[in-house]
Parts: sequence; structure tokens; C-alpha cells
Amino acid sequence: MQYACRRAGTYHFRCRIPLRHQPVLGGKAEIYRSLETSSPRDAAIRSILLYVENERLFAALDREPGLPVDTAKQLMRDLVGPAAWA
Repeated sequence: MQYACRRAGTYHFRCRIPLRHQPVLGGKAEIYRSLETSSPRDAAIRSILLYVENERLFAALDREPGLPVDTAKQLMRDLVGPAAWA
């Protein structure tokens, strides 16, 4: 299952942040968050949803190269904050 790993019985989403976006996202190298499930099926679905949101974030950063750091960080917080599947 791509972008999902199991840790202590719970699945987590992990995705590398492209080098070109790391400076504007506070130097972070990856996005990591709990998928809040121990079910492989649910984890697969949730990781796909987060992957799509992740790609939307990177596309927004590519479209707006001069995006202020605070705005970019807020976009990332929105991604890793509330569950996309809730």
C-alpha cells in the first residue's frame, strides 16, 4: 500500500515533500499523519484521499511561486489537520 505505513497497529500516511517546496513549507521533508485506522482497507482509501490533497497542495505551490510562507504553511496545516475523510 503506497503512502501508508503501519506503526503500533495504526496506519499512517507518509509522503515526501519535493525539494522545491521544502523551503516554503518550513523546511519539512515529509508529510506524516495518522490515518486513524487499523483496517488495511480503510487505510488504503484514506491514503488515496490524502495523496490527492497532497498533490493539490503541490500544484497550488507550483501555480503561485511567490506564495507567502505563512500562506503555504497554512495550506499544509489544512492538509495535515482535519481528516480529509471526515
